[in-house]
Amino acid sequence: QNNFLRFNYSYEHKRIVTVKGKYNGIYRVNNITHYSFYPSFYAGWVASKEPYFVAIKSINFLKFYTQYGRTDNRNIDNIIPSIQSNSFILPEISEIVYKPSINFNLGMDFILFNQRIQGDVIYFSSKTIDKIPDGTTPARGLVNSGTELNLNIHLLTRPGFSWIVNSNVTFAKLRFDKIKANNRSSAAPS
Repeated sequence: QNNFLRFNYSYEHKRIVTVKGKYNGIYRVNNITHYSFYPSFYAGWVASKEPYFVAIKSINFLKFYTQYGRTDNRNIDNIIPSIQSNSFILPEISEIVYKPSINFNLGMDFILFNQRIQGDVIYFSSKTIDKIPDGTTPARGLVNSGTELNLNIHLLTRPGFSWIVNSNVTFAKLRFDKIKANNRSSAAPS
């Protein structure tokens, strides 16, 4: 069972705000339906539409934005069927099975020099659950963060022929944020 709410606001297509919320009822284990609320938020500013940017001919499009949201960790579906109820003590389901992923992005989209250069730069951070306790291994918060650059350069454009170079550079870091076991939390080594 899913309930969904979305709100969009745009001021002159320059300032954009989107707020979304999902209230999901998910049937998983022991014939129990678990409900969780997953909000998300987006805010964008199209700077190239501002009067002081219009005069800059080399900038065709420039937008800054930020995103935040919580999503369901669906990877748990592949683990639950393998659990043997007679040899495994189920963890607190609301704590482990339905732990959401928390995502944060901060980015910039740009088009330059009469659309010859297009790209985006984004900082991303996502925290998810690494694994379920199996009696010996505790669950750990896995944090993936970094910066990504995508760049498309139109080197040559002729009727019937175009030469485009695409590039991607990503700097990412993985670390374990915390360990939970026996209702206690402790810092994990990076």
